[in-house]
Amino acid sequence: MRIVETTQDDPGFGQTRQAVAEGADVVCALGGDGTVRAVAQVLAGTGVPLGLLPGGTGNLLARNLGVPLSSIGEALTAVIDGVNRSVDIGWLEVDPGEGAGGIPDPAAANVHAFTVMAGLGFDATIMDDAPERSGTRWAGRHTSSRRRNTFAEKDSRPR
Repeated sequence: MRIVETTQDDPGFGQTRQAVAEGADVVCALGGDGTVRAVAQVLAGTGVPLGLLPGGTGNLLARNLGVPLSSIGEALTAVIDGVNRSVDIGWLEVDPGEGAGGIPDPAAANVHAFTVMAGLGFDATIMDDAPERSGTRWAGRHTSSRRRNTFAEKDSRPR
């Protein structure tokens, strides 16, 4: 077993590419939805399973698949003793260019995979503006972000 940390600059893409190149039998993502998304994006189509070790605030894929959330040890046991399942993955290709179609290149800078849901507009702005603090609950991030993005337009309709 080898443990490789993610960084602020690379939330799991490069580390996962390296693990696949070195012949990993399984790659576990210990983190939240962003880490899982990065690892899943690289693993898609490789045949290398993704192990989920929920350590983030949302853990949406882990919740949907019934992965134990309260103990990393229990989640690791599920990775080792569990059964592999295929899951759907969605792709967002920003400015795909002419002739694009089919499954995009996961390594391209304009490609983003998602395993549970994707948010655009206000939803994405909330998450993009949320402070990145270890241990912060998602609801708290959501609330503080909403406060910073309050619309200042006054309702001038007669009452």
